[in-house]
Amino acid sequence: MTYAQSLQTRIERQSAELQRLLEGIADVAAAWRAGREWSPNEILRHLIGATGDVTAGLRQALTEDDPHIVREQPGGKYLNLAGSSDELLRMLLKQLAEISEAVRALDNVALQRPLTISGEGVDAVSQVPVGLWVRDAVGDHFDAHVEQLKNAIARATRARRVRA
Repeated sequence: MTYAQSLQTRIERQSAELQRLLEGIADVAAAWRAGREWSPNEILRHLIGATGDVTAGLRQALTEDDPHIVREQPGGKYLNLAGSSDELLRMLLKQLAEISEAVRALDNVALQRPLTISGEGVDAVSQVPVGLWVRDAVGDHFDAHVEQLKNAIARATRARRVRA
C-alpha cells in the first residue's frame, strides 16, 4: 500500500465512523452542550475548519511552486457556521472526499514536497512534507476530535433521556 493509499484508507474509515456516530442524532442533541465542553455540532464545525485548511493547502501543493499556508485559528473561524448536524456532516464529508481525491493526485515526489506553514498555532515558520502535514491533520488530531464527538453525543443522549 502506498502512502497516499494509506491516507485515503484512513479518510474513508473516518468518514464511515462519522456517519455511524451521527446517524439519527436529533438536532437538539447535536446542539446540546455540557458546561464548557463543545457540543457535537461545535466539534463538527471545528473539523470543517481544520479540513478546510488541508484542502486549501493541497490545492497550493498541486498548483504552486512554493506552497505556503498561513494558518488562522485552526477550525475556530467555523464555530459560528450555521446548519443542522446533517448539513454540517455533509460539509465535512465533502471536504474529506476532496482531501482524499487530492491525495490520490499526488505521487510520492509531490507528497515529499516542502510546504511552508506559519501563523496561528505555529511557533516559528516551518517546512514539512505535504504528506506528513496531511497525515497529521487527518491523523491524531482528527481522531481525538472524533473521540470527543463520541463523548459529546453520549452526554447529550443521556441528558435528553434524563429530561424526557
